[in-house]
Amino acid sequence: MSDLWLYLHFPSLQLDCLHSKPGQPVVVLNKADNRIIQLNQTAYQCGIRSGMGLGTAASLCHGLQVAEYQQQLESDKLKDIASWLYGCTSDIALWPPDGLLLRVHPMLSLYGGLQPYWLAVKQRLQPLAFNHTYACGQTPLAARLLAREGLKLIDEEPQKLHEAIRHCPLSATDLSTKQQHQLTRVGVRRVGELLAISTTELSQRFSHDLAIYTGRLSGHFSHPQIFYYPPPHFRQTLTLLYGVENSQRLLSPIQALLLQLEHFLRLRDKLTTRLLLRFVHQDNSTAELCIESAQAEYQASFWQSLIVLKLEKLTLCEAVHAIMLKVTELQDKPGQCQDLFAGQQGRQTPLQLLAQLQAKLGKEALKGLNLDDDFRPEQSTGYTEPDFTGTSCINRTLPSMRPLLLCDPPTALNEKVRLLHGPERIETGWWDSKPVHRDYFIGRCTKGRWLWVYRTPQAQWFIQGVFS
Repeated sequence: MSDLWLYLHFPSLQLDCLHSKPGQPVVVLNKADNRIIQLNQTAYQCGIRSGMGLGTAASLCHGLQVAEYQQQLESDKLKDIASWLYGCTSDIALWPPDGLLLRVHPMLSLYGGLQPYWLAVKQRLQPLAFNHTYACGQTPLAARLLAREGLKLIDEEPQKLHEAIRHCPLSATDLSTKQQHQLTRVGVRRVGELLAISTTELSQRFSHDLAIYTGRLSGHFSHPQIFYYPPPHFRQTLTLLYGVENSQRLLSPIQALLLQLEHFLRLRDKLTTRLLLRFVHQDNSTAELCIESAQAEYQASFWQSLIVLKLEKLTLCEAVHAIMLKVTELQDKPGQCQDLFAGQQGRQTPLQLLAQLQAKLGKEALKGLNLDDDFRPEQSTGYTEPDFTGTSCINRTLPSMRPLLLCDPPTALNEKVRLLHGPERIETGWWDSKPVHRDYFIGRCTKGRWLWVYRTPQAQWFIQGVFS
């Protein structure tokens, strides 16, 4: 089987990454020469074209939104796309800042042919909504050349691929302007005319670099690739078109990031209990917001409900220009073991309710109760982390006839009480310098309340608790 490659070209990658309002004219400006290099459809309808100066573009469209070109942003987004495509194809090479190269021939036996393979890749790219062109080729440079020319050619017939390359102009190649000018002076204007010249003659008459490029384009020289392997953790950054100062307006771009996270976790059958949102300001300073859940989840709707509660209390000191979502702690998805006949018990599990309350009130505001093996009422209970897993079950016999409500500290008894049960002596604590010597009674006051009272050796009376 001959080699077959597929090149994906993303001509407006940074523009597609920007979070902007629908119908808003947006362009990406190359600051080096102050010219437009990327523009959306709305800007095109206003008469703006690629290569136009910023002054001319601004005069054609009032309210034009301009973003400065960032090559690193495109290179990072290229890695995100490669990670996304890794679920359907294995060998992916990065061609920054705007291209991906896929080695096709090892995958054809798995998918049963080129068309089913391309259908899988196409369906995989569809949710990303990135503008792209594509083409197949027998060499990496051939596939890149045809894709950048915008042919959208999916074919594995060598003769058809070779014929398509021959008709491409030199401007579609990766040759420098100087090399193209040298070739034009001798009458070479198309790739087919260039390939007709032997690599030896090219090396002698022009340069060694031109001969290597031509040899790799035709397949006479090998062109090794370094394939990309996605990281095991999730990390996505979304650049905003303008600074956002209201925390509630961050919900829309955050939702886009959460949907990407949901796809990431669903494909890997993983869950997470912790998200980290990092807000990037104009001076590259950052502010972080950590969202935790008592129950591991993957659904974007669940995490969004927690983030809404967190943002209600968040005050932004500066405008946010980019948002990064990072997840490093992943858990395996446990098997479901619900009772078949129990039916749906509610829309929320106890852990989901706990996560929402913690997001609203703060993690320190919620506590669980813990029973200690101590006969002193004030020492018999304490606070602990909330636990709905059933691992903190009580494995000892609890004292009977104890009130639900305890007075902390005990209050002096200043009313008449009729004693109905007792005494029960509690004498302990001599080892931790908190000794008690008390006689406990259950009584009823004149108002009808049932009280748990005790008497000290000094004949002082106190109310320890009230029965419900």
